[in-house]
Amino acid sequence: QLDTTEMLDLNKMVDVSQQDPAAVARSFLSQKGLGTATTGCTGHLTVGVSGNFSESKIVAEMYGQALQHAGCSVAYQLDLSSRKVSDTALFNGQIDLKPEYLASESTAQSSSAAVSGDAQNNAGILKGLLQPKGIDVLNYAPAIDTNVFVVTKATASKYGLSKVSDLAKS
Repeated sequence: QLDTTEMLDLNKMVDVSQQDPAAVARSFLSQKGLGTATTGCTGHLTVGVSGNFSESKIVAEMYGQALQHAGCSVAYQLDLSSRKVSDTALFNGQIDLKPEYLASESTAQSSSAAVSGDAQNNAGILKGLLQPKGIDVLNYAPAIDTNVFVVTKATASKYGLSKVSDLAKS
């Protein structure tokens, strides 16, 4: 139920309004009627993230809180410094799950990964890269994160830039 518009709104709550990611996640889960199961999960799980991205922390909190409602004990590692560190923690069992970007995680696993703007394609690639390592890729949210390049108005005017492909002409 997490789409791009909602993810942007949640990010604003954390990045602009300086709200706690845990509180933002709790509110979203409550509003959507999610994570209300009170049984079905046993044991202890650790949720981690790669880097200092608000959306990763919010989604990690969503997963962790839903698991807690289902009966698990949950710890968080929301300060792992990089994908390399979080991947090592995941592969070594120091964390049990982490939210990730399909394309970015795929290219972190293989520089030749043929990722595209197609989430289904990227999920298939990531599954192929992680399943041999004993890692499952869960269903992805329809929320997307699109990378952009930004330049000053002066640079855009000077080089006639309005889209990334314009850089090839410069």
